[in-house]
Amino acid sequence: MDKNKTSPLPVLLELLIAGALVAIGLKYISGFEMFFDIGFSDDSGYLAKGFAFKETGILQPDYGPLYCLWFYVLSLVQPDRITLYYLSNILITLMYPSLLYLLLRRMHIQRALAVAAAFFHLISFINVQSWPKTSHFALIAMLVFLTCICRIKSVLTQISLSALAALLCAYIRPEFFITFLLLMLFFLYRLLRRTDKRLAGAELTSFSITLLVTVVLLISWGNPVSRDRSLIAFGQHYSLNKVSWSDIRLSPLTNWQEITASDFGNAQSIPGAAQNNPAMFLKHVGCNTVGSIRHGIFLLGAHQNFILPDSFEGKRIERYMLMGMCLFLAVLYRKRWLLHTCETWNRNKNLFIIFGCFALPPLVSCVIIYPRSHYFVVPVALLTATLLLFVSPRPASKLSLKTLGVSALALLVLYIVTPGVSGPVTSNRENVGIIRFLQSLNIEKQVFLLESGGIYSVFAGSNYRTVPFFIKNEPFDTFIDTHSINMMIIADGLDTSDSRYMHDDAYKRFLKNPDHYGFTKIPKKLSNKTLYLKKELVPSSLH
Repeated sequence: MDKNKTSPLPVLLELLIAGALVAIGLKYISGFEMFFDIGFSDDSGYLAKGFAFKETGILQPDYGPLYCLWFYVLSLVQPDRITLYYLSNILITLMYPSLLYLLLRRMHIQRALAVAAAFFHLISFINVQSWPKTSHFALIAMLVFLTCICRIKSVLTQISLSALAALLCAYIRPEFFITFLLLMLFFLYRLLRRTDKRLAGAELTSFSITLLVTVVLLISWGNPVSRDRSLIAFGQHYSLNKVSWSDIRLSPLTNWQEITASDFGNAQSIPGAAQNNPAMFLKHVGCNTVGSIRHGIFLLGAHQNFILPDSFEGKRIERYMLMGMCLFLAVLYRKRWLLHTCETWNRNKNLFIIFGCFALPPLVSCVIIYPRSHYFVVPVALLTATLLLFVSPRPASKLSLKTLGVSALALLVLYIVTPGVSGPVTSNRENVGIIRFLQSLNIEKQVFLLESGGIYSVFAGSNYRTVPFFIKNEPFDTFIDTHSINMMIIADGLDTSDSRYMHDDAYKRFLKNPDHYGFTKIPKKLSNKTLYLKKELVPSSLH
């Protein structure tokens, strides 16, 4: 074995380069919060459950408990929820490309290619501008495990530890429980193919740890796929497609049950929906397949310009330039990937199968659910590692001052050319502005907030409790009394886009005369939303 592979100096050098990538990332992410408003997607819900864990100590197994714990740990350092939201995004944005670099180097990818790949992932659309960040967080967990195990000689040890990583990822994104099952089957297959069926040494230890952690997590937290959240995701995104196909004016994300019931009846699962109406199910899958191909191709090249101006034309030209560079590298290293393809496959086929097991569930989600950007995070990262393993020449076995100098110069150049993250400047940050306005009211009483445009209660204060608008199944005046609602933030057009409200006469009467129900309409315009306060909550400053 080459001594350089295990000596402290190369390890320290790789860690320093990973740290340099973090420094480059800090330059890139500077001002992030000025360009991106708080998104009321799943991330806000995970943050809320992380804070709730302080009080309840309860985590739902199918709602990313490890990701909720991430927010809980960060809250010990940063209690302000708005700042915490941005802190989490920044940390995940920085960790992902740096850990990808360490995995690539552990796989013996040439240092220059590893740095280039990590840098491109840093400034890629898929890193900064795709939400929720659960897929990124799951990828970070994968990268840590894969970096540790990719050079382990024992195949069974590799597989069992990969299965452990998949199980942990399933408590971040439930679909990775499929990866866990696939890897356990792969473990069994490889074991049965051996002449000696006994486990010993590291193989026995790794399998025992995986088995023990599995039993502990399943008993203490439960099955991560115990509740069918996938049916809700399928229904919402099928409705999104259906609205694009037809003249339906309902909101697909909140009226999905009504829309899907018209085609799939009372289906209680995705297979049930497919069975009830195969034609519409296949139309949905076909539409998603085409969309996945188009969006996947877009994501492979979408990035923040660092050579040309960040205009529409500049983005298009720079993308073609980078495609040309990739083709040039493919030609430059043609002997490597043409002559050694079979050798590379045979030497790494078990690792490629492990990669495939991790990439498969998100790709299936793209086809069955919808091609959302975050589903591509894991497949794109693992595809990068796979392709580079085929084309990368074997790195030099010895370090030299020239190598160190070139590495330092390359990182310095990258730091200089690294752009700042950009987008439509939202210095007013609509959602942040609404949250800060609610906080400025200094309401100390318990607030039950009816929300139709977000989950502001997560950020406004610990005395706020959300009442989601989509749970209404009774007349509006009765709904107010049932849930003790004393504050409302209602998006414009709710009475024309949601079937629960458009046919509710009590809701229409409320809009015309909120005073009759004991509410005051606050004159401050909150973008396309209106704030109503129960009269006893209205502070003197608003009278």
